[in-house]
Amino acid sequence: DGLVLTEADLEAGPDGIAGERPVIFDNYARLGPDGSGRNPVTWQMLRQCGITYRGSSLEPARLWHDPDRLDSWTRENLLRYWRPWLTQTEPLAARPDLDSLIAEATEWGVLGVTRLHYTLATSAITSKHGAGLYALETFSSAWHPIIEEALRIRERRDQPSRYGNPIERAHQVRDYIAMVINDALTLPVCDAAADKPQR
Repeated sequence: DGLVLTEADLEAGPDGIAGERPVIFDNYARLGPDGSGRNPVTWQMLRQCGITYRGSSLEPARLWHDPDRLDSWTRENLLRYWRPWLTQTEPLAARPDLDSLIAEATEWGVLGVTRLHYTLATSAITSKHGAGLYALETFSSAWHPIIEEALRIRERRDQPSRYGNPIERAHQVRDYIAMVINDALTLPVCDAAADKPQR
């Protein structure tokens, strides 16, 4: 997934771009004023670990950078995407026949909200793997089984799950996500430089 942007777009930032840009999603390109990458996370990711594939590099100092906007966008994402996601996925918690779907929700949900918690705590971006390691360091050991399960699903799917009951796993996923959202929203605005390498 991605956006095709000009050098001026990269300097202007996600809120400073007017009009349509090429949006690539699932190997299909279209023109649009939106796109999942048109947000502060993309610009911060480019600052931390952008790679020049062709042409001259754009100095990180010229890339749009606004830690306060990154913080507010991340909090809004927790409120407008993840809290409704919890409500929408509630029926999964009572459907043991949807084990494979629950597995996907485990990886997506546990590591997804943890990435946002990491961003609010550090003003930096991390990978899903990095989010899992951060969660193991940050949250109580009572949450370690579901964090390790999310990492297993993402990285070692051939290994057996420690959860014999998909309903139990689904409930732990939901409890974990609710806890992380609530904790993240209490974090103060971070004063970090936000040019840290990706975990």
